[in-house]
Amino acid sequence: MRSILTVIPARGGSKGVPRKNITPVGGKPLIGYAIESALAAGGLGRVIVSTDDEEIASVARSFGAEVPFLRPPELSTGSVTLIYVMRHALKFFDARGERYDAVLSFQPTCPFIRPETLDRVVDNFHRKNRQAVATVARMRDGHPYTAKRLVGPDLDDLEDFVAIPEGAVLFPRQKREAAYYFSGAVYLRDRALIESYEGHSYGLGDNPGAVVVDSVEAVDINEPLDLDYAEAVHCRSCK
Repeated sequence: MRSILTVIPARGGSKGVPRKNITPVGGKPLIGYAIESALAAGGLGRVIVSTDDEEIASVARSFGAEVPFLRPPELSTGSVTLIYVMRHALKFFDARGERYDAVLSFQPTCPFIRPETLDRVVDNFHRKNRQAVATVARMRDGHPYTAKRLVGPDLDDLEDFVAIPEGAVLFPRQKREAAYYFSGAVYLRDRALIESYEGHSYGLGDNPGAVVVDSVEAVDINEPLDLDYAEAVHCRSCK
């Protein structure tokens, strides 16, 4: 069993939704949902929050998470790949004599991820000896077969975005092959992947595993409209 460090990344400088990570949904800050789910799961090991923001750190501690450091500014911009944030957390604990074999990254912008889903990610990681496992959701709006690229001098000519396999069923949509996308909520990576990452991929190795989440768990808040939708989902679940 590889030891896992769970990192909830929560920088303070969100632009799409200002102060997003502590914005309330259903009366609870987003980061509170993530912390509660992570602490309730069975195999996530140590749960910390990586933030550059004192207010976020205070809120995180109030929900029971550790905030052992404030993330440096150079790792807190919107352009920084989260794997580098995970690498920073590993190095922090390495310097204190605490070595972890893997890091689970859990985004607070996905507030409806259940503890059982986190346990499924960890189980897949250990049971199948994966280098990495990620949460995915089934595409309900759009599909790779219907995706197009705009080309030409006026960018108004259409061409297929991906090559459509011969014999593929295009219509009706209910009969198309199921397609999935990264939900963005959870990535669990072996230490070696994090240490060797060079910024050219998702950093998931050669044979990554997947845990499918439903449409509620797939909610990912990046824009104000996403917040409205999350509130509606929360209200519906309370009925």
